[in-house]
Amino acid sequence: MKVSRFYTVILVVLVAISLVCTYWVMFKPKQDKVDTTTIVTVAKNDKQIGAFFKPNQMLMYHNDTLQLTYEEESIDAFVNLLDHQKMTFSSDRALSSADYLAFLSQKSAQYIFPAPMTFQIAKYLCNIDSGDKIEETFTRFVFVFSDSNTLYAVNDKTKHVYSFSLEKPMNYDTFYSLEQKYRPSFFDVEAVQGKDTYYYVLSHNEIFKQRMYLLEQINPTQYIKTLFGSTINLKNESTSTAYRYVNNQFDLTIGKDTGLVLSTQYRTFSTPQYLQTIATQLDYFEKWPKRVLFAGQNGETLHFRRYVAKLPIMDTVENFSTTRLKVRQDGIITTMSSSYILQTELSMKRKDIAMMSFQDMQEAFEQQDKSMADIDGVGIFYTIQPSKTKVITLVPEWYVFVNDTAKRIVDYLAE
Repeated sequence: MKVSRFYTVILVVLVAISLVCTYWVMFKPKQDKVDTTTIVTVAKNDKQIGAFFKPNQMLMYHNDTLQLTYEEESIDAFVNLLDHQKMTFSSDRALSSADYLAFLSQKSAQYIFPAPMTFQIAKYLCNIDSGDKIEETFTRFVFVFSDSNTLYAVNDKTKHVYSFSLEKPMNYDTFYSLEQKYRPSFFDVEAVQGKDTYYYVLSHNEIFKQRMYLLEQINPTQYIKTLFGSTINLKNESTSTAYRYVNNQFDLTIGKDTGLVLSTQYRTFSTPQYLQTIATQLDYFEKWPKRVLFAGQNGETLHFRRYVAKLPIMDTVENFSTTRLKVRQDGIITTMSSSYILQTELSMKRKDIAMMSFQDMQEAFEQQDKSMADIDGVGIFYTIQPSKTKVITLVPEWYVFVNDTAKRIVDYLAE
């Protein structure tokens, strides 16, 4: 009798194992082995809408000098000043080029955004009432120290200035106390007049870090679980080059070699849900563990750029450094992102890079018979060095912007 029970137990265990194996083969997404890239799972991205639309630079006039920070923690502290402030639209006006440049030259604190944004978006960043100007765009917030009761939202391209009344005054002391707290993150800069506006160049040869990271890849099953939840009614149309999963609402493709994630979603949403829809898509697909900020809009397509430390990444392919969302009014939403991330830094491989100063840049332009006034602006980005391994090197470099196109300054000067 005991022997019979023993064999019965063994039989039950074997049947259970068989069922588990059958489920695994039939329902689990198939994964190819990746030998050179670490497959990782990351925590759910719970960033709110406003987190993707923050400024990426903070400019302060202090003791007749200009100081600028790219540091996320410092900028967030200044953004938090706006949390307890109510701003109400009062007037707007267009300025001449001369008046516009004079306006920006006033002693002030300026929040500089990486791309033009609407006041509809600004509502998720601060308590701002723009009235019927909700679809108008701006590129920086300006708090003039001599006018503590007004916020000015400025569009550098159109030279349009929007005035907002502040519920509580914000003067020099308001900003100075924070500037002092985060002083080590600020650099002295020079204001340079470009084609349309001022841009800012380091006064001295400041040190930025060259960094090395392991290239890691998000486990494809994480996208599948997030997007589909269940594998019921899910078609597996994977090929030798890509994973592909489809149901009646989603179409998800992940390149096995490229790591490119492409999703098409079919859903209906109202206009007020537009930004929430964008945030949801970023939550689904943008698994970057560091800062991600809005980088511009081209028609219905929105671009979001990845950052490491305090600098944005510039990638020649752009599939790695940016996430693109196309949200159509007919309910079709297309998202393109990368499943590759940089999470583990090889900190012992850091290297100091002395950045070109204003004087260096001025001399370099003059040597090539070029003028700094003929470009739209400059910025420091991390360039990804080409590599045959899965160790990524990020090199800080100056880029110039000409006709909305970014180029490495060394390439621009060599033209």
